[in-house]
Amino acid sequence: DSAAYIGGARSLAQGTGFSRLSGPTGVKPITAHAPGFALALAGLQRLGLEAIAGARILNALLFGLNCVMVGVATKRVTSSLWAGTLGSLLMLTSPTMIGVHSWALSEPLYIFLALVGLWLLSVALPSGKTGSLLVSAAALGLGFLTRYVGGTLVATGGLMILVSAGRSWRWRISRLVMFAAASTMPIAIALLRNWLVAGTLTNRSFVLHPITLSFLKRPFGVVWNWLLP
Repeated sequence: DSAAYIGGARSLAQGTGFSRLSGPTGVKPITAHAPGFALALAGLQRLGLEAIAGARILNALLFGLNCVMVGVATKRVTSSLWAGTLGSLLMLTSPTMIGVHSWALSEPLYIFLALVGLWLLSVALPSGKTGSLLVSAAALGLGFLTRYVGGTLVATGGLMILVSAGRSWRWRISRLVMFAAASTMPIAIALLRNWLVAGTLTNRSFVLHPITLSFLKRPFGVVWNWLLP
């Protein structure tokens, strides 16, 4: 995945689209990965920071920002500064999060956009400000553009709007339509591009992955790594 993002970023910066080298067949468009992270790296490369160096700096910066955002979100939910501080420390010392932020992967940017978008939405709904709602939709939409699984962010945001207290159904439906349009527009453009250049939306298929016993053991492994890093 790191090779795909780096190669895609270099290709974007050179003006040849979100693509990768494919041996003797030449260049092939990338469709299995969402383009958001590669677009960010391409922007940094156009500013003079090569893609690998850009990924290193960007993900290091995002690690710090994500630690802060976890603390901010936790404090908002619990109204406790101590809980927020603990949340940030757990994020900072998580072996899984350290590993994710150490590679040229899209997860750090996705986590940041998810946290910012949902936090902004939790602030926007009580105030009822349309501008704040659209900013949160933009953040979650960019998260969707960064990882295809970001569709769950859009669905979560839509559910938050539908169950928002003290609002009429007319207000909820109108804001939901606005939110859905703003948050899905970036990925819709990306998927249309995929279809036009490769004849596929994501080069993936839906498969059922049942939860196994080994998968259920993973949370205990994460806790153990915290105790003995």
